Amino acid sequence: AVASKSMQKEWKNMIKGYLDGNRKQLCRCCVLVDCTRGLTEDDDIILAYLEKKRIEHQVVLTMCDLLGAERLAQCVSALQNELKLRDSRHMTDPSIIPVCGHTGAGVTALWEELKGRSLKERGSLIAQQKYLRQIKTTKPKKIFK
Repeated sequence: AVASKSMQKEWKNMIKGYLDGNRKQLCRCCVLVDCTRGLTEDDDIILAYLEKKRIEHQVVLTMCDLLGAERLAQCVSALQNELKLRDSRHMTDPSIIPVCGHTGAGVTALWEELKGRSLKERGSLIAQQKYLRQIKTTKPKKIFK
């Protein structure tokens, strides 16, 4: 996003404050990387921070509609190579999920990935909702005849 330096600093402080909090519900953090820019210095900083804090994370490549299929494939490959060099122990999946907000391409795959991970986390809101749906659909046992 195009924003002033002061606004960017404010966002960084807000994100850091959020991640520094005791977030038991946070089971994965998505790092959005602009496909037209690749990894920036700010991306490197947040990835290193997530590693240091041992927060699982997933890289999501944004604005993918701006590149043709061949150029997008090159971009994904280059980014994967950069991430492999990081030796990330807490990156949930070394694959990169490309998405486009305008066309919606890749958004369903991203949501499915996040949902799948959330279902595995006991304290996550999605897991709690699933549990509540199971309780509602389960017939109560008759204790007395």
